[in-house]
Amino acid sequence: TLSGMLQTNGEQLPVRIGEQQALLQGGQVMNTEWVCGLCVYSGNETRLGRSRRPPSTKRSEVDETIDVISAIVFIGQAMLALMLGFMGNAWVSQHRHLDWYLRLDAHKKGSWQAELYQEAVIPLRFLLLMSTMIPLSIQVTMDTCKWLYSMWVGWDVGMTRKGDGEGSGETAHMRNSDVAENLGQVGILLTDKTGTLTENVMALKACSIAGRIYGDPSSETDGGKVDQDESLRQAVWNRDAGVLA
Repeated sequence: TLSGMLQTNGEQLPVRIGEQQALLQGGQVMNTEWVCGLCVYSGNETRLGRSRRPPSTKRSEVDETIDVISAIVFIGQAMLALMLGFMGNAWVSQHRHLDWYLRLDAHKKGSWQAELYQEAVIPLRFLLLMSTMIPLSIQVTMDTCKWLYSMWVGWDVGMTRKGDGEGSGETAHMRNSDVAENLGQVGILLTDKTGTLTENVMALKACSIAGRIYGDPSSETDGGKVDQDESLRQAVWNRDAGVLA
C-alpha cells in the first residue's frame, strides 16, 4: 500500500493506493471518461522487467536435424580438403623440377605471405570442388515445401469448421510453417482441458422412472442416450401413466 497527498485547487487530500486501485501491466480501462493514474513499480529494474526474456525461436526437429547433418558434412569436407591439399602440396614439391612442362616452378619463392598463399591454393581448390556435398538450394526447397503444406491444409475440406454459428465454413490456417512437420511427428497427445479436443455437450445417459432404468449409462455411443431408448419412446407414445406421472 502506498500513501501520499493529492493536491487539487490548493487543497491537499490524503490518498492511499492499494490492490483495489492497482491496474496491472497489460490491463485496459473501459467505459471511463478520465482517470488519474500513478505509474509505480515500472521499468527494467523491477522483478518483472528483470525476468523478461526475448522470445525463443521455434524450429522444427527437421531443421535442427539438417543443421546437425550439415555441420558434420562440413567438418568432413574440411578434413578431406586438408588431407588432399597436403597430398597435393607434397606431390607439387616432388614434381616441381621433374615435370617441367607443368610449369610448377613458375612462381618463385618470395615472402612468407606468397609461400603461405601457394600452400593454401590446393586445399582451397579441393574445398571448392567438394562444395556440392552441401546443396545450397536445400533451405529454399524446404521452405517451398512448407509453403505448399500450409496451402494444402487450407484447401482441406475435412478441416473446415462445421456448424451454423459464427465462423462456420472457415478453413484451417497455418500461422507457422513448421506445424506440418511437427504434426507428422506426434506420437502421443495428452490433454486435460474439456472442450479442447471434444465438444462441451452434456447428454442424459440414463434415468430411472417408476423403478425402471431407461438408457444405457455405460454406453459411449449416441445410441445409449435416454432419448434414443425405444421403450421410453413407446411408453410416452402410449401415454403410460407410470412414465408421465
